[in-house]
Amino acid sequence: MLKKMNNIGVDAIERFCRFAAVKELFPPIDHAFLDVLMNNHILVKGLKYENIDFHKDEFTQAEQAIASALKIRFDYKKINEQVSKQYCIEPYGLVNKNGIWYLIGVDAGKERTYSFKQVSNIEVLSDTFAVNETLKEKLKQSDSLYHGNQIKQIVLKVGKTVAPYFQRQNLFPNQSIIRQLDNGDLLLECNDINEIEVLPIVKYWLPHITIISPAHLDQEIRDVLTEYLQVGLVGIQ
Repeated sequence: MLKKMNNIGVDAIERFCRFAAVKELFPPIDHAFLDVLMNNHILVKGLKYENIDFHKDEFTQAEQAIASALKIRFDYKKINEQVSKQYCIEPYGLVNKNGIWYLIGVDAGKERTYSFKQVSNIEVLSDTFAVNETLKEKLKQSDSLYHGNQIKQIVLKVGKTVAPYFQRQNLFPNQSIIRQLDNGDLLLECNDINEIEVLPIVKYWLPHITIISPAHLDQEIRDVLTEYLQVGLVGIQ
């Protein structure tokens, strides 16, 4: 196994690590590190990735359409819906986030995100489209998946008890630290992000996170908590 990896070359392995977004997971890769790697002393317990083996042909079709700037047509079945709907989009990218593959495209001028495993019957059309280079660059730079219907800025306060977790890594997409307050709390901001990507994380870290703005998201969290408490009280009676 090691001989085969050495034959591939360190540069090729580094390029693959960059592509798979795991380059920073390891120290600098050289032949000495590969020797250590083969000793099975290093374990990586990462994400569980969904299996798309049966979608190989659709994946290839989508990738080729993106490369050639060709429109595609496909059926898409949303979760909890019984009937698929047909869409025709300008495909821009295939993105894996947290082990799930997504197809990003433009539908009637609006940026859309589709869970790739829910896509079927892809047809690559002969119609070409003018590539929006700004959108292509945004796909490369942004951690956000839900393109379209984004909020320009969400500001949050993180309690000092859990602040180190958010300083160690970005737990929110497009997260940046505004400043650390005198009492140890953090002020964070997330830019150009859909609320779907923020609210579940806020709920997970309650009561240590507060949404400062926009106000309607803070109210949404409060409404959820109120409903939860009311249901809980009814269950106790």
